[in-house]
Amino acid sequence: MSKLKDHYIICGSGRVGSHLIRDLLAANESFVVIENDQQRAAEFSQRDVNVLVGDATLEDSLRNVGVQHARDWPLVSNDADNVYVVLTARDLNPNLRIVARAAEEQAEAKLLRAGANHVVAPTIIGGTGWQWP
Repeated sequence: MSKLKDHYIICGSGRVGSHLIRDLLAANESFVVIENDQQRAAEFSQRDVNVLVGDATLEDSLRNVGVQHARDWPLVSNDADNVYVVLTARDLNPNLRIVARAAEEQAEAKLLRAGANHVVAPTIIGGTGWQWP
């Protein structure tokens, strides 16, 4: 993992993360997953996916997955963890493009202030754009 360059970093392989992983595999993109669930990490490892069993909120974990040389970072953890990770990752790599998921509406502004380039809020997006009869 330390030799990865210009790669994506996925924090967690839950509902959103698993879709990102599937799409990156299909596109033959270089990426690494930080996963705190050992069983889930082992499943990815068996599929030859670069995975680090660890906590994405820890600076050592971020360094171990090569955050200094990464291209993009989609964050799919909970809002509080995402703010913490954005602050740390931005400090380690000022040029990193960070896309964070916000579960709560008020988290969007905090994630942007912390250094995320973009924030995706699925619950907000799902509730907008409806045309009522």
